[in-house]
Amino acid sequence: MKLSELGEFELIRRITANFPKPPEDVLEGIGDDCAVIRLPDDSVLLVTTDLLIDRKHFISALISPRQLGRKSMIVNLSDIAAMGGFAHSFFVSIAIPPGFDVEYIDEIYSGFRELAVTAGIVLLGGDTTGSETDLTISITLLGRAEKGKFLLRKGAQVGDCVQVSGPLGGSAAGLYMLRTGIPRDIAPALLSTHEEPPLRLATGQMLAGISGITAMIDISDGLLQDLGHICRAGGVGASIDISRIPLPVDLPEFCRSLDLDPTDWMLSGGEDYELCWTVHPDHEQEALRAAFDSGAHQAATIGQITAEQTITAHIKERRIQTDRIGYDHFPRSS
Repeated sequence: MKLSELGEFELIRRITANFPKPPEDVLEGIGDDCAVIRLPDDSVLLVTTDLLIDRKHFISALISPRQLGRKSMIVNLSDIAAMGGFAHSFFVSIAIPPGFDVEYIDEIYSGFRELAVTAGIVLLGGDTTGSETDLTISITLLGRAEKGKFLLRKGAQVGDCVQVSGPLGGSAAGLYMLRTGIPRDIAPALLSTHEEPPLRLATGQMLAGISGITAMIDISDGLLQDLGHICRAGGVGASIDISRIPLPVDLPEFCRSLDLDPTDWMLSGGEDYELCWTVHPDHEQEALRAAFDSGAHQAATIGQITAEQTITAHIKERRIQTDRIGYDHFPRSS
């Protein structure tokens, strides 16, 4: 069987089926944004790791090394944010092809350092090696959370509101600009969104303190894809009103000028690194106020959790129904 016949998430399930169950101190293993391990003081250790490869996750010729370092850190910090946790420390492994200057690598680590200072975390180690082909970066990030004050993907209940921390679709639009050679000054904010996504650590931490929040995830693979993880984990579905999804400032005019429809970018573009969560209706406004106070000034309610185990998205007469729309590292061919 080829990977394209299986898909990324079925591959993960196939791999994990062949390993024993984790011990009792592992509260959450594979299947959430972070692994959650109970510590002796009843707080929890959060562990996440991500791998980024040139030409797959970034294009080194189209992003500065400093931005690449920052974005690599955001990818991991976003997972900690999705759990409502506090980042602690990180490890970096990097595989460097021939021809890269030392100064280029210095700039990548400068980007790492900027985000590390912002998040208050330290570098504890890693590995360096050569690569025959592509630049590859792998970061493992450790975090912590208090007992009972972290959020998982599972837990959404029928009737819950679906909320997001900020605008969606800007990163995919920025990537489109880079790939098609559209000048940067046409929509600089969209490029900025793609190259330097927001850091929502404070937002996740504030939301974790609200009792009505039932589930949370970060939007890395697209809204429908990642909301789909919440729905599958809770055995529920969702209905999304596309007109309520907050948009980047430049996106509507950018799309009008090029006769483009931003809907697919909003729903499935990915790499927004905003948070998506579900909340009991009684706590809807409390959650939005907390998000706003944390700096997520465009947080919004965009839909509702439903009993039907599917996701629908609608705007006027257009209706989309899907179990999975978004980024897949091994997209199915059939």
